[in-house]
Amino acid sequence: MRVVYAIICSESLKLYVGQHTGASLGQYLQQKWLARSYSRGRSHLFAAMRRHPRESWSIHPLVAGIADKLQLDELERHYIKVLKCQHPDIGYNICDGGEGFTGTHSAERNRKFSLARAGHSVSAETRTKIAAGLVGYYRDHPVSPAAMADLARGNTNRRGFCVSTETRLKSSRSQKERRVREDQNV
Repeated sequence: MRVVYAIICSESLKLYVGQHTGASLGQYLQQKWLARSYSRGRSHLFAAMRRHPRESWSIHPLVAGIADKLQLDELERHYIKVLKCQHPDIGYNICDGGEGFTGTHSAERNRKFSLARAGHSVSAETRTKIAAGLVGYYRDHPVSPAAMADLARGNTNRRGFCVSTETRLKSSRSQKERRVREDQNV
């Protein structure tokens, strides 16, 4: 089910408009509530959720049964604009809606960022420290030789990270159980 919803804080009288494609808005608000404690970045909603008690938050569908993703994005943008949710006195939305982030970066912004990073290099000592710290992080998981070599060179992405068959099966079972629970709550 595709829904455009509003989350309202009864203490601040501000709202947040978003979109959801799952079954239960109540469960979705619960997930947002749990995410507020470890969410970083620029989310005004999560910052407000950390300030105000759980009882002051409610979620309400604005439009349900939307046909496709394009229409969902369009309606979310429409409600954010009409309800003026980006205004700091009215709402918690940061972006225009539909895109899930503050928007695409301009070519000029990308060029400036590239120029600012040009010539930056990480010392061999720093690379060694990063690699040593990450090896401890992966202590309980097998890491391919290619990944170890990447770590030694300072590449800290997760390429080469190996997940055990047991972990994959547990994850698969968990996802199937979650889908069954969501289907039952429809």
